[in-house]
Amino acid sequence: NIELDMANGKAYITADKEYTNPVVLFAAYNDDEFVCVSFIYKDLDAGINEINIPDDFSVENANTVKVMVWNNLEDIVPLFEAYEKIKS
Repeated sequence: NIELDMANGKAYITADKEYTNPVVLFAAYNDDEFVCVSFIYKDLDAGINEINIPDDFSVENANTVKVMVWNNLEDIVPLFEAYEKIKS
């Protein structure tokens, strides 16, 4: 489970177990075009993990925000269902 709190600059990822060094990817889109993408590698503990949104991530001019957690950037295997928020 992934939640995003842009106002406080935090993402919250609830993990079912420990994950070593997965990539947490933040993506902002305007329709189908990338506006901004940023990622960090972050160990996850079982339970709720509070993660700071990268400083270089911006949702300006975006109408959709996604947060994804993958095993790495080579295999791109999702570890959780992606978070997606569409601005109304």
